[in-house]
Amino acid sequence: MDISTDKLAAQLTRLYLAPEALTREALAQHLQGKTTLAIKLTTADNLTRALAIPFRKLAFATEGQHWTRLCEVANALQGELGLPAPAVSIDGASAYYLWLSLEAPVATGRAQDFLAALKQAYFPETELAPDAATAPVYLPPCLNPRSGKWAAFIHPGMGASFAEESGLEMSPPLAAQVG
Repeated sequence: MDISTDKLAAQLTRLYLAPEALTREALAQHLQGKTTLAIKLTTADNLTRALAIPFRKLAFATEGQHWTRLCEVANALQGELGLPAPAVSIDGASAYYLWLSLEAPVATGRAQDFLAALKQAYFPETELAPDAATAPVYLPPCLNPRSGKWAAFIHPGMGASFAEESGLEMSPPLAAQVG
């Protein structure tokens, strides 16, 4: 494993992954686009250290509305709730994600309740799966299995440029993914 991949794998594991989520080698294969894995953010004893909130294009919405809503929610998380800035990603197809890294693991039921409360308060028109806190996710950077484009963490200032298409044609520089 090269140094950039190893450093990124260590950061992603520290911020988002349960210790038993997958091996470092499997994560490296995922990050390099050799395989794409749906990864659980939960532990065997139903705890989570991270939440991924999707903001997908809505059929009835104006162009870029999913990006605007993500920005509003990110600002509310910080300004109203006093949380640290979440990471932002594109999914390689048609959605953005907010990534919340939790200071300490919480029960998945509590995490799901938190997501439901956020949805009700800040993005009621957005679909959120009833198992959003426990469902496996495609942790960026990775190849989106449907589109064949790359999912990646992005700088929030670049988000609007991905409103029409939320994917990259080529692998993002791994060093830029470490934030």
